[in-house]
Amino acid sequence: MRLQPAQHISCALVLMVMMLAPELLARRIWDIILNDFTTHSFGRVLISRNLTALLDAENITVYLPSSDAFFKYESQLTEPVNWITFLTYTTQIGRHILASLPKHGKMTSRLGSDKYLYVNTFYIDKRQITTINGAAIVRADIVADNGVIHVLDSIIFPVSSGLTIAQYIEKPEDHSLSFRAIVMAEVVAQSLKVKTNSSQTLMTSFSPNDSYLMNMPDYGKTPLFENITLLRQVYEAHIIENEALFFPTRCMIFHQERPLYVVSNRVHARVVKPNIATANGVIHVIDNLLLYVYHNAVQITSEDNVNSTRIFNKCIKKLREDQVNNLATVTLTMFVPSDLAFSRSPLFWQRPFYTPDHYTR
Repeated sequence: MRLQPAQHISCALVLMVMMLAPELLARRIWDIILNDFTTHSFGRVLISRNLTALLDAENITVYLPSSDAFFKYESQLTEPVNWITFLTYTTQIGRHILASLPKHGKMTSRLGSDKYLYVNTFYIDKRQITTINGAAIVRADIVADNGVIHVLDSIIFPVSSGLTIAQYIEKPEDHSLSFRAIVMAEVVAQSLKVKTNSSQTLMTSFSPNDSYLMNMPDYGKTPLFENITLLRQVYEAHIIENEALFFPTRCMIFHQERPLYVVSNRVHARVVKPNIATANGVIHVIDNLLLYVYHNAVQITSEDNVNSTRIFNKCIKKLREDQVNNLATVTLTMFVPSDLAFSRSPLFWQRPFYTPDHYTR
C-alpha cells in the first residue's frame, strides 16, 4: 500500500518525537524518574531494589530528591523497610502542582493520616522558594500520566514515630540529644507541655540541648526554676504557635560557613540541628537559652573558664564593692584583655600581685 503525503508527514512527526523526546512515550512516574536527567540515577536505584510499584499508583504527587541529593544521604536509607517508608512518606494522594500548594502549613502524607508533610514559602533575593520539610523544590510540576513529580534539593525523612514535640523532648530519637532541662521545667510547671503535646495545633520549638546548658552557674539556674512565672515566660519564648517553620537547609541563609541564629531579648542562639519533624510541628536544636539574661558583664568575666581571661578576673575580684556594683548595673560593652595581653604589659611585671588600681580605668 502506498502512503499518501499526509501519512508521510504523520510518520515523520512520530519519528521526530521518538528521536527528540523519548521520555514523552513513557509517562508513568517511575519512567520519567528513570529518564529525567536530574533523577535518572535515583530511578536506577528504585529499579534495582524493585520499588517502582510504589510509584505506579494513580493520581499521586511525589516529592523526590535529585540524584545529587539522594547520593549525599543514601547511607541513611539502608534497610528495605526504610526505603518503603521513605517513598510512601514522600507521596501524596491527588495531583498537586506547585501553584496549588499552601504557602505554609501541613499536608497529609500517603504514609498515614497522622503523618504530615510541612510546607513553607520563603522569598530570597526576590525569588520564591517553596520547601517541603525544609527541602527546596528545585524542579516543579513534572506531569505524568499517573500524577505529578516535584524534585527536591534534599531528602525528607519521615515522621515515622508519630511523636509530638513534647514526646520527642522526653525521648529523642537522636540519642546524641538530651533535653533534661526542658523536661525539668515541665515538671516544675506541668501546664507548659500541654501545647507542645497537642496534636491539634502546629508548633515550632527552638529547644536548647543540655550539652549547651550544663555550664549555667547556680545564680542563673536558681532564680529561673524558683520563679514559675519567669520559667513560663522563658519556656514560651522558645515556641512559635500555629506554624511549623522549617528552614531551607540548602539555601544560603542556612550554610555551614554562615550559621543561622535566632534572637530573643538580645540573646543569640545558634541553630545546631534544624528541621526535626514531629507529629505536630518541628524542633530546631539551639545552643543557648532564649530571652533569659541571667548574668551581667561582671559575672561573665568572673567565670574562670572564659576565653583565657583569668588575670582580668582576678582584677575584677579585687575591685571595691561600689566599683563592682557599678559595673554590674549599668549597660556597657566590655573589651576584655586576654592573659597573653596582660603578660605583654609592663604593668604586669611591675605589680605581679595584680593590684587593680592600674587597670580600673
